[in-house]
Amino acid sequence: MNLTRCNQGHFYDADKYSTCPHCDPSAQSAASAPSSNDGATMPLFP
Repeated sequence: MNLTRCNQGHFYDADKYSTCPHCDPSAQSAASAPSSNDGATMPLFP
């Protein structure tokens, strides 16, 4: 893991993302992006 901080102060794994996925949501891979963005929360443990 290559923890990197962007200019806006967000931390992200530079081994997975070439740019900050918080600042540029299109930088996230399709596998890690949520399947829907309906605003619902999900429990961590079922």
